[in-house]
Amino acid sequence: MKPYPWNKACPDEEQEWEVDVDVEREQQVQRSLKIKPKKHIIHRDMKKYISTEGIAAGSIAFLLAVQSLDRTRAARHLRVLQFPGKLLVTRDFAQTVVPIDILSLSADVFQRPVQWVLTTRHRSNSTDQKPTARQMVVISPYEAQEFYNSIKKSKHVILHLYAPRSNVGIKPLGKLDLYNVSGELRRADQD
Repeated sequence: MKPYPWNKACPDEEQEWEVDVDVEREQQVQRSLKIKPKKHIIHRDMKKYISTEGIAAGSIAFLLAVQSLDRTRAARHLRVLQFPGKLLVTRDFAQTVVPIDILSLSADVFQRPVQWVLTTRHRSNSTDQKPTARQMVVISPYEAQEFYNSIKKSKHVILHLYAPRSNVGIKPLGKLDLYNVSGELRRADQD
């Protein structure tokens, strides 16, 4: 077997090489927008919710989850009435960047993934029924960290770690039982 003479390319290879050189490439430079991250805020109504289980009427700290999607492309296709009215998000969760006045800018790329959910429980008088979630509030990772110790002592709320089901081989995590924190849970475990 003879070694291939690399310096003598066959005509087909030369032709392919020449065509490759002749192809023009257009480059489009895409500059990122000057968008600033929004500073995290700890609202006093959030502190009250954790300590007393109540959301003050007219509080600006919370909004309906569907309202947090109003500047996304998905908002055009959402049926607002299909969303549960009890699912709320905090302003800190919903607002990740300082708003700018560009009508064509979609907020899709600035949406925060759901990771932490606070629930309050509706206690049943019957001993055979499990308590059900009365209120659900999606919070930011910052709020979860800031309120962790308060939640750990709270009798009113439970902090749940949420993770979406990544494939069918993993059991559904919709029950919010992956990881929970609450003063109420500790007392229930001790009984």
